[in-house]
Amino acid sequence: MRCHECGAELPSDALFCPECGAIPHLHQERRGWRRFLPLVWAGLAVVLAFAFLLLAAWRGAVEGRKKWQANARATADAEFARCQAYLAEGNWALAAAACRQADSLTNGYPGAKEGYATAVIALTPSPTPTPT
Repeated sequence: MRCHECGAELPSDALFCPECGAIPHLHQERRGWRRFLPLVWAGLAVVLAFAFLLLAAWRGAVEGRKKWQANARATADAEFARCQAYLAEGNWALAAAACRQADSLTNGYPGAKEGYATAVIALTPSPTPTPT
């Protein structure tokens, strides 16, 4: 075995080079596929971390969408209740706005289009005959 620094001949059990003091066992070259083993493990760790991040992002998006839909439904229920109260009071403009809001939050909310139509019909002035 030779020293990697000075090239002096070393015994096989030498802990350091007697000529220059270099430690020969630190600079032995790895042979074959094993020299890439740390890179393979590092690559695998990066891929797994990326996969876990993607999974967490997807799960967060799914849960966020469910929460958003639940909130939209609850808000649409409250708006439709306000629409019904305004219709009963005769507040046609507020009833129309509340019914439209309920329908926009939950597309096709049952009863919202009918309440809006009732309010618009009540708001539409009827023609009166012109005096001669």
